[in-house]
Amino acid sequence: MGQEAKIIEELDFVLTHPACSVLNLEHFYNTCLYVYDSVPLLSIIGHMKRSSPHLLMEWSSTNVMVRNLLADLEPGETNNKGQSHFITVTIDLSKQTATDKGMYQVAWSTNIPDATIKYHFKKKSIIVSDRLDGIVDLMGLSLIDENMYNLYIKKRRN
Repeated sequence: MGQEAKIIEELDFVLTHPACSVLNLEHFYNTCLYVYDSVPLLSIIGHMKRSSPHLLMEWSSTNVMVRNLLADLEPGETNNKGQSHFITVTIDLSKQTATDKGMYQVAWSTNIPDATIKYHFKKKSIIVSDRLDGIVDLMGLSLIDENMYNLYIKKRRN
């Protein structure tokens, strides 16, 4: 087994742990840097895009190198149906007020076709990032008008 395959196997072990978090990924990555001569970060990112895209997005919000590599890969990355692997939405909840249940309603305008939005929502591949809190949970969305949606957001608890 090659070094890259071994690292990906170890990554799978980390990702399958029920309490896996960004801290676990950082620890895993830093340990790999110490143990191995080279660490295939592009392979790790590619593997995580398939197996754990939400955790990858969280990691990219805290690790500048991962964020930059993801940004470099993003434009041409598509699945075999010609659609992007995920949609990233950046919002600002600082001026929003939550409902009694902690839910935020945010208007979002996009030129992405409605069918693509629905596809990604069903696949849970719409990643919403708040400017202050990082990754937040997209609980629902509704079409307001052509190219305009309401996003129903809930902040993650630490």
